[in-house]
Amino acid sequence: MNILSTISPIPVFRSNVALSLSTDTTPTPDPKPVPNPYNSRSDGFITTTLFGGITGKNVGKMLFSGDPQLKPEATIKSAMLQQTGINMGVGAAIYGGLSVLKQGIGLATGKQDAAGAMANITSDILRGGASGLGATMAGGLTGLAMKAIGSTGTVGTVVTFIGGMVGASIGANLLESTGVRDSLVDAFGSKKKMI
Repeated sequence: MNILSTISPIPVFRSNVALSLSTDTTPTPDPKPVPNPYNSRSDGFITTTLFGGITGKNVGKMLFSGDPQLKPEATIKSAMLQQTGINMGVGAAIYGGLSVLKQGIGLATGKQDAAGAMANITSDILRGGASGLGATMAGGLTGLAMKAIGSTGTVGTVVTFIGGMVGASIGANLLESTGVRDSLVDAFGSKKKMI
């Protein structure tokens, strides 16, 4: 009788398999190269949501004010079209500025080359513009919906803020999903795609 099996609450299984030590001298393959962390977007959740929310709120406020220029015949002079351009420009400036800082750090530490930095700054500027466009569209749609149901006060402003946040995120991620960053890194000829 095995004493261990009588006092142990957990059944113990025994095996008659002998252990063997491997004497194989085949070298282990090198670990997979890691993608360069500087070849990624420069913005984060807070940047996208704050920028998108403020943009959406501004568009909503413009819609709530009953701007008489929001007519199809005044498209070129339309305040909405002008606001869309401003939002895309501000988004490109914010995202581009963050990217310049990030890529500057990468260049200073030697983890990024000039071609990769230029490709990433360019893609972040495009990402900022797409974020501004998405925030404007979503803020405008939620603003129109709030105006249609007669909620143009605090609730309408909060809803357009949230709509702008979601729109900015969708716009930025749609652009990123096209693979524009990787295409630009390849086109600019970066040698530091992997570290």
